[in-house]
Amino acid sequence: MRKTTDCVLYWKWILRLFCILVEISLLGCSEGQAFPAQPAQSQPQWPQQPQQQWSQQPQQPQQLQSPQPQWPQQQQPQQPQWPQQPTAFNPVGIWVAEIPTDYGPMYTQMILQPNGSYSYQVVWGNLMTYEVGLYEVGQGFIHFAVQDYEPKEYKGQPQSRPTSWTVFYTVVDANTMIWEDRVLGTRWTVYRQGQTL
Repeated sequence: MRKTTDCVLYWKWILRLFCILVEISLLGCSEGQAFPAQPAQSQPQWPQQPQQQWSQQPQQPQQLQSPQPQWPQQQQPQQPQWPQQPTAFNPVGIWVAEIPTDYGPMYTQMILQPNGSYSYQVVWGNLMTYEVGLYEVGQGFIHFAVQDYEPKEYKGQPQSRPTSWTVFYTVVDANTMIWEDRVLGTRWTVYRQGQTL
């Protein structure tokens, strides 16, 4: 069930990204006014002046060589201003959390390496789990693909392999994120302990 949910979420993000790219492509290729938020006064001023000169004096090309045609170099049309993208958040580092539970605090440590590998350790009372694998950062989420784990056996009973999982994150500041596991319905805060190089 969890794999199916992860797969559905992945394809939803891919579909959403595809729709945004198509919309941007269509807006960029349309001949009409693609950005209605432009000030109305700047648009009529620059295109009408040369059209009037061409329509009124088509017989006199020598006037086109006069200094008047230099207006486009002096008065560039206003280009739409895209919103400034925030500096890309770098999740690489050691992230720790203390999560209160009904049975005492649970401590976690996530190490995100620059090469895309991770290790994750959870300590809860006298229990400890550990997993390693690869991670992928998307827009607002981190997906963890488990490759190995411990313990594989507990009190003589074999332990099942953990499934891959995804957290949706909100950046609070350079050293703090809020993680949310939407499958389990849990949220917790993680703090950067150090930068992994």
